[in-house]
Amino acid sequence: MLAVHGATVRMRMVGSRATARLEALDPLAANATYFVGNSEGKIFQTYGQVLSSSIYPGIDMVFHGTRGRLEFDFRVSAGSKADQIALAFDGAREVQIDARGDLILHAGAAEIRQRMPVAYQVVNGRRRYVDANFQLDKVGHVRFSLGRTIRTASW
Repeated sequence: MLAVHGATVRMRMVGSRATARLEALDPLAANATYFVGNSEGKIFQTYGQVLSSSIYPGIDMVFHGTRGRLEFDFRVSAGSKADQIALAFDGAREVQIDARGDLILHAGAAEIRQRMPVAYQVVNGRRRYVDANFQLDKVGHVRFSLGRTIRTASW
């Protein structure tokens, strides 16, 4: 869920498994304190990533922060189909893909941008990049289009 300028947008994994398990990964050195009312607060451990296992057969999802932004990655096991992944953005009045390949969500007065996807395979310990794009299906769900060509990073 993301709340921006009075609008709330919820990302939903269409057709995902309701039994997906969450697991905190990469404990951070800092702790956080959570206060409710006049309580003394509860201290809890913070983590760098949250893994949602098997949201689709052979596909995990990992949430993490990068340069102050919340991001998510899909980990697709060999032999699994990335075309199972379908995202719905409840609360967005319009969902579009711009000329750069970024996903744009319009909600209230806000514009939320998800950068064009990056996909790669690890081959012999090295990342080999695969062409990846967002696609909108007939009902407005966001899907991923992956190319077959493996290429080396150009950046």
